[in-house]
Amino acid sequence: MSNSDLLDKRLKEQLKNQAAELDKLMDKDENLTSMLKGGFKTGLRKVMMLSYIIAISLAVMIFYSGYEYFVVDANDKAFWGMVLLISFQAQIATKLWIWLEMNRWSQIKEIKRLQLYLEQVIVK
Repeated sequence: MSNSDLLDKRLKEQLKNQAAELDKLMDKDENLTSMLKGGFKTGLRKVMMLSYIIAISLAVMIFYSGYEYFVVDANDKAFWGMVLLISFQAQIATKLWIWLEMNRWSQIKEIKRLQLYLEQVIVK
């Protein structure tokens, strides 16, 4: 065997090992429910619970104001329309904050996972 064949063989083995390590890391990928639960593991747990309560109450308000908009007479449609729009915007803001908090927790977890991986590689 020539030197280039040995080098190719060694490179293929190293790439195969790296691919196996990456596959092992990617197997720990999370589903949506574990990401939703992860938001409650941060220091803002009480705020996260409050935001879920607010999101649920805003959803109820959206449905109620939408119903009222269609059943009231023309004089009250502007009021219920504004209530519907404001509650919809508040719902968007609340859900966006929840999503950002979930994303922050997920990124922290990935950084810690990468840190542990790098410590294992450096120790070897």
